[in-house]
Amino acid sequence: MKIGDFEFNLRELAGSMGDFGTLLPLAIGYMMVCKMNPAGLLIMMGLANIVTVIGSLVLNMAVGFVAGLAIHYLLFRRAKGASNAQ
Repeated sequence: MKIGDFEFNLRELAGSMGDFGTLLPLAIGYMMVCKMNPAGLLIMMGLANIVTVIGSLVLNMAVGFVAGLAIHYLLFRRAKGASNAQ
């Protein structure tokens, strides 16, 4: 499928699905460790994806939010004084 100069093909589909390997474990970890509401988390992640797409269209470059999600989690855990060591 071609829209203007952009062609959506199998490689684009594979790239769009590539973040699930990182995104799902982070989301499940957030829900379990931080006791977050799954509906709220998934809605906000969807909105973040939409904002990321709009931002990447405006900036004309690839932008990802999964790394930002991981960094936010690490900073949140650090600020609370929690560690993984038991």
